[in-house]
Amino acid sequence: MNIASVLYMQYTTPNGSLHPIRGEVLADALDDPEMSAEWDRTRLAREVSNWVVLYRQKHGLTQTQLARILGWQQPVVARLESGEREPSFATLYRLAERLGATARIDIAPDLIRVRFTKRPRSRIQTKGNAGASVELQSA
Repeated sequence: MNIASVLYMQYTTPNGSLHPIRGEVLADALDDPEMSAEWDRTRLAREVSNWVVLYRQKHGLTQTQLARILGWQQPVVARLESGEREPSFATLYRLAERLGATARIDIAPDLIRVRFTKRPRSRIQTKGNAGASVELQSA
């Protein structure tokens, strides 16, 4: 387990937000350039970990139940939730596809971030007999 993961587990609440007092301690730890670099490097893994844990809690699933939905074994979900390994694009795709979500990944020189949202309804436009546009929505 890397030091950023340890700090993350110690200084966040169960929903992934910083605990107010612990957040101050974390901020002090992140004043160290090496620690700050490691924290930034592991951001994507932490964000995916948060989302998976919250998804599981919201839907009342165990790791084993979620693994079945995803077509994985329980240890794979446990590793993903630990936030210790950066997930691959294939993993992010599987999460989005199987859990009905959209994953948006932002990559910039100073940041990598992933956000999961509920998948929007797809819209299919067809032309009616009189040339009017008809919109069909599927869930």
